Amino acid sequence: VASIVRNLVLDHRHGYVFGAELPGGRTLLGASPELLVSRRGDRVVAHPYAGSMPRSADAAADAANAEALLTSKKDRLEHAILTEAVAEALRPFCRDLDVPAEPSLERTPAMWHLGTRITGQLADPATTALHLASALHPTPAICGTPVDSARRLIGELEPFDRGYYAGATGWVDADGDGEWAVSIRCADAGATSLRMYA
Repeated sequence: VASIVRNLVLDHRHGYVFGAELPGGRTLLGASPELLVSRRGDRVVAHPYAGSMPRSADAAADAANAEALLTSKKDRLEHAILTEAVAEALRPFCRDLDVPAEPSLERTPAMWHLGTRITGQLADPATTALHLASALHPTPAICGTPVDSARRLIGELEPFDRGYYAGATGWVDADGDGEWAVSIRCADAGATSLRMYA
């Protein structure tokens, strides 16, 4: 597990890498480019991603994939729904909130994504990163919308128990600062087994 986490750190220098002990001697580990939420003092940042397209080693094909994603009505609509849900969940906690009108094109070594960096200032300094993560999770990207009916439908249709997959993984310190990512690119590791999710 330590070797896998070390390699994830080397491969995902601009993302969020995690390794968290689970009951029964298992470990949840993974990496995500997407920030659910962070809090540093009174500053709040969320960076939701929705909409993706594979990268290509061919420069022309890679540029075409990026342009196709940026102009995709389906992906733009899904991203707008997610961004609005994240903003609505953060508004009660923030005295001001900056939500860009247009998503940006984000790149990882393997994928293009649509992302929107949402920033705000906390209204109450007692609100911790854990409070914010709890208010945001699950986002429409994980569960769908409206949440209650989407969650029921997932339970009926999805052929496996998610366990810790699609949860929120992160940390919070004694001052309430912290950082949380969504565990959608992850694995549940045991002594002799590895169950991977994406």
